[in-house]
Amino acid sequence: MAMILGHKRWGVVTPDDVPFLYPNPGQNTFLIDDIFDVDPRIYPLVGIAKIWEAVLEPGDMIFVPGGSAHQIRNLDTIMSMSMNFIDAENFERSTNMLRLTRPAVQRYMIHPSFPKGVPSNQKDLHWEEFKTFPRDDEVYDLF
Repeated sequence: MAMILGHKRWGVVTPDDVPFLYPNPGQNTFLIDDIFDVDPRIYPLVGIAKIWEAVLEPGDMIFVPGGSAHQIRNLDTIMSMSMNFIDAENFERSTNMLRLTRPAVQRYMIHPSFPKGVPSNQKDLHWEEFKTFPRDDEVYDLF
């Protein structure tokens, strides 16, 4: 995430500490509504979790590692840019998360043309190339 205008308050919790946030089983949500304001009498395990906090200002950038829980609060009018990156390290976790949380995406992902890995000869593609890139004869040899 790169900040262009305004300020965002971030709270990031590493994957190892996510269980202390009281996750809802089978969902990508938590019982805790606000990691910035947790009642330790109700949720005592949150005190064990390391919550990394930062306020992003224009020109700042943050990288959130895959599997890290995070919450963002816009502190004023903002403009920012973000992207998700999927590679061999997080491909399986990312696709499993999409299957569980997005039924419409799940229908797309079970289609035979959906990539099942990454080809070692992968090249950068422009958007128009990506939309028409043939996938049926691709060899996914990295995982």
